[in-house]
Amino acid sequence: MKKIKKLVLMILSVVIALSVWTFVPSETQVAKAAEARDGFVVFINPGHGPSSKGVAEALYNEQVAVRLYHALVSKGMTVYMTNPISIAPELPSIITAPPNPNNSYGGKQYEFLTELLPAINTPWVFQPSITKRPDLVVSVHHNDFKDKTVNGYETYYSSMITADYGKDATSVARSKDLAFFIDNEFKKPGYVYQPRKPSVKDDEVNSITSRSIVPSVLVEVAFMSNANDLKNIKNGTVQEETANRIANGVSSYRAKYGDNTPPIAKGVNATPYGDDGKFFHAGALQVTDASGIAKVEFAVWNEKTGDVKWYQGNAYGGGDYGALINIANHGNQTGRYYVQSYATDRLGNQGLLGTASYMIDSTPPAAKGVNVTPYGEGGKLFHAGALKVTAPMGIKEVTFAVWSDKTGEVKWYKGNAYGGGDYGALIHISNHGNQTGRYNVWTYATDYLNNQILVGQLTYDVVVDTTPPTSTGSNATDIGEGPNGLEFHAGALNVTDPSGVAEVTFAVWSEKTGDVKWYKGSAYGGGNYGAIVNISNHNYNGG
Repeated sequence: MKKIKKLVLMILSVVIALSVWTFVPSETQVAKAAEARDGFVVFINPGHGPSSKGVAEALYNEQVAVRLYHALVSKGMTVYMTNPISIAPELPSIITAPPNPNNSYGGKQYEFLTELLPAINTPWVFQPSITKRPDLVVSVHHNDFKDKTVNGYETYYSSMITADYGKDATSVARSKDLAFFIDNEFKKPGYVYQPRKPSVKDDEVNSITSRSIVPSVLVEVAFMSNANDLKNIKNGTVQEETANRIANGVSSYRAKYGDNTPPIAKGVNATPYGDDGKFFHAGALQVTDASGIAKVEFAVWNEKTGDVKWYQGNAYGGGDYGALINIANHGNQTGRYYVQSYATDRLGNQGLLGTASYMIDSTPPAAKGVNVTPYGEGGKLFHAGALKVTAPMGIKEVTFAVWSDKTGEVKWYKGNAYGGGDYGALIHISNHGNQTGRYNVWTYATDYLNNQILVGQLTYDVVVDTTPPTSTGSNATDIGEGPNGLEFHAGALNVTDPSGVAEVTFAVWSEKTGDVKWYKGSAYGGGNYGAIVNISNHNYNGG
């Protein structure tokens, strides 16, 4: 409080008792207060509170402070009281406990230096959810003096630099600017109070203005000791006018030192998500703003309907945000989707970050080819394949419809994914009554939009061969000395089989040892096979 106020403090308990006033916020005001949780932050200090403790001036300070709270919130600012106030305890405050009963005021009001100043400089100690200091502090007071002719308003700042508290020259300069912004609003025509001379003063006494790290002012609205001022002090309309003028001064300060620029982003995109084609991802990359990002949203619509749906972006870290878009929210429409991303900073500045589009393609799958090939021995198995199967929205499954001409009974086989778009299934004729003869194989592909199409059809003739291969004879002929000893040639002549010959092998052993060695025959053509046998593989045994 300024020096002149320390001279005399008139106790107006009778007057205040006659002017008891309780502020009841409307639903709209409560809604606005609830919405204003981010942005430019203002702390209001209702001087000498709480009023329930009987401090003479406190009630008028609270009345103006409550009106100022709602005036600032209506301008999109985040506002906290430094401490709870009696007439509107629902308003958010930094301090939640009552005054310390052992402070220098005997618990009748909050101590400026030991209670209010810590709440301003380190609010997170009192409210862990608050992670930053306010942008400015307004302390609301009403004046008193022994000379009852003295009247008018005054706005105080402090030029003191208090390094021990962290207050620096920047805070001083901005506090002075704030004081003059408010004073300029008071001096505009139509205000009932007169300015003091000077109406902006430098004060080194008040703990908030002299030691607050953030820019701070103390507003002496008018003199309770002056009859005309006191009449206006009690007038709710005048209180509203005072609050609005202070709020306009704060707005001017915000315009100078606040952030009026909307957020920006490095880019906006729309990319596939998952394998089912029913989702895509809308993203905003490296979203930045000097005041911090309050929210990122995505407006999404399909070209066929134009029906816009809004999605709240999730923060991924590093300034990246995104949302999953489910086309079920858009009637499962195919075609092109448009995405616009908007970001809002903590001061309420909103901007368009960018636009992207994403195509939900209804084109059905296609395949480079299909085939049916033998598999294994005996002809009882064959393989159905589909090659390079693709679809814009991804392949959900490939299936094979298989039936024998003799029965016509269709069996369905789900294809296995081999990679690279290739699929296949093994067909066993035991599933078809072990029928021989012609089989029909139709291949279908389905994408994740459930578009299904026939990508190929083939036939395959099943011939079951249970007879082993035959030969016109075999022989063993001497070759002579080889690099590792004597050699001879084992041969099989005119080997044939209806199903084809897979391989010819020769089992060779010496009668002295009976140790069998196997040799794979080489095909010489015309059904003839043979292998070179060296006796070194048989311990050089003779006989």
